[in-house]
Amino acid sequence: MNWKDLAYFNWGTRIRAEINKHLAERVGCTKKGADGNFVFSGDDWRGIIRIPKPFSKDGLPTDQKNVLRVKHIPLGPEVFIIDLHIDPADPHTRDDSYILLNEDGSEHQRKHVGDDAVPGDDHLTLVFTGLQRALAYSLLIDEGREGEHFAFHNVLLDDLLETTADPDARIDDPGPHAEPEDYDSLEYEEEFPEVPAELREPRRSTSWAIVDRPPTEGVNDPVV
Repeated sequence: MNWKDLAYFNWGTRIRAEINKHLAERVGCTKKGADGNFVFSGDDWRGIIRIPKPFSKDGLPTDQKNVLRVKHIPLGPEVFIIDLHIDPADPHTRDDSYILLNEDGSEHQRKHVGDDAVPGDDHLTLVFTGLQRALAYSLLIDEGREGEHFAFHNVLLDDLLETTADPDARIDDPGPHAEPEDYDSLEYEEEFPEVPAELREPRRSTSWAIVDRPPTEGVNDPVV
């Protein structure tokens, strides 16, 4: 079995670009070879690649129809890789923590600058493992004395993986809205809710490579 057949067995594709995507998202590969393709490394999180085994069954009658039933094997935990616009060499980031939270607010995984998966560049690349599709996660950035804020809040893993694959995608895109025919007919609110005090105070926030505007709900600090 060659590498294309192995990839097809695991992910249903023989296209090199799609295979690299699965190696990064599902297997957790972070290093590339000289040809630009992801390679396995002992430093990476060990994901799962299934190896097919030949099937044979002796003694089946040839004068009748034989029914073979197969069992569905669900995909294992997912890997989420995020590239933050944070310089790991900046001394102000040494005490920072990057905490991935589950839907109920409990801690899933905690990372630090020392966990940078691609050392040597001016970005912080973090790899979070053991995630499940159809569940939502939040990334809380704790900057120590400077406070804490969310990079994203309560976002489905499916959407996170989709935006990782498509840098132009939006996590919280409001979608297309029809332009009103007559702006004079629009009704405006005369009273606006008071802005909480904690949002009036300027705070330093952290940008994220695949998010260029903040989510609209549940975030106590904007992403710029």
